[in-house]
Amino acid sequence: MREPPRHRGALLLGVAGLALVLLALASYARSVDGNDLRFWLLSVISPPEAPRNTADDVRVFPAIQNQLGVNTFLEQEVEPGKRRLSLVMAREAGIHWIRQQFRWEEIEPLEKGKYVVPIQEIGSWEKYDQIVDLVRALGL
Repeated sequence: MREPPRHRGALLLGVAGLALVLLALASYARSVDGNDLRFWLLSVISPPEAPRNTADDVRVFPAIQNQLGVNTFLEQEVEPGKRRLSLVMAREAGIHWIRQQFRWEEIEPLEKGKYVVPIQEIGSWEKYDQIVDLVRALGL
């Protein structure tokens, strides 16, 4: 049987030594761009954790400090069911808030104080009210 080259052991030892030096340095470094370098380094060298199964409406600790948000363009979707599906998928992906632009030229399309869609003769706020109600109902 062929023996592995000796330089592999030295390389592995060097990599392990470098990791220990970086970990030691990181223990003294407070932060880099607002992120704690120690936790970043530990997350890089630690194996991924299995997902946790929790019941609905059960708080998971530690509490989330940096909640995720997303810009949405729900006003461009014609079907309310597809708007709802988009928000449900965002919530399931861990999104906690949205930013939805209200296009004033759609809300007041013809003249100041007239909030009616010209062709359909419906209130121009209706679509945006539905979006806000849907977002509230889904807890975003």
